[in-house]
Amino acid sequence: LQSVYPKFGLDHKRFVLKKWFGQFVRKIPFLPHDSLPWTNLREGVGRFALHPEHHLDEASALVDEGSQSRLFNQWALFWDLRRPVLMEKSPSNVVIGPFLHRLWGLGAPTLTSPAKFLFLQRHPVAVALATLRAGGETVNDLPVSALVEHWLAAEERRAGDVARYFAGLGGGGAEAAVRVVTMEAVCREPARHLRELLVWLGLAPDEAALRAFEGSAKRDPNRKYFLSFCEGLLQPGSARAAEHAELVDRFAQRVLAVSPYDLRELPDLCRAFAP
Repeated sequence: LQSVYPKFGLDHKRFVLKKWFGQFVRKIPFLPHDSLPWTNLREGVGRFALHPEHHLDEASALVDEGSQSRLFNQWALFWDLRRPVLMEKSPSNVVIGPFLHRLWGLGAPTLTSPAKFLFLQRHPVAVALATLRAGGETVNDLPVSALVEHWLAAEERRAGDVARYFAGLGGGGAEAAVRVVTMEAVCREPARHLRELLVWLGLAPDEAALRAFEGSAKRDPNRKYFLSFCEGLLQPGSARAAEHAELVDRFAQRVLAVSPYDLRELPDLCRAFAP
């Protein structure tokens, strides 16, 4: 949909051969997985945030009026320009927020921009399992732990950008430009969260839209994923229990630093879902 900034492999066109080669290398007997780091794919779905170069900030050479015009013209093909708010949703936005904010702010007063960023968090294990289900061959070589690591890399990048860049903005700072909500909270109270988002965007809440959203929201979108992960988790010594222990050991504290999710609570969630 755009050709202004890198796609980080999310267009699925360049990384399939490298992925297959990396899989082949990892199957070579007696060859440590980390012995050839250049074979570790760090682009595309479930991987792009792990690459240290997959981060554009406000100092990017791409921040100029030509890029702004081209990006607007490319996205405008999919927008109704009569609308008061124009929305674009791409996974890569989580690692290029300062770049987009500054790009759309060219011509505006210093450190201000019409761009706002809504980041929707979801439990990392649910995200990992949903990615495995929907991603097909693009992610079928990745374990849950790798996808949780990618979720964490993206969230840490987002949190770092908020603290470093957005918090120092004029016109209300980070609170005016960035909002982070969890999918679980939205699903528990759909109308309240939509009302708050509309106010944040400067729009008048529409009661009919709020009622429709309230009626259509799934109350527990993670249930089907947790049920599949819970198989074996409560059995001591099982492979799933070992997998969970690894997740807690490697990621629990870092996940809590950027979100409300506690990986240590997964067994309790499983008990709650048990029939």
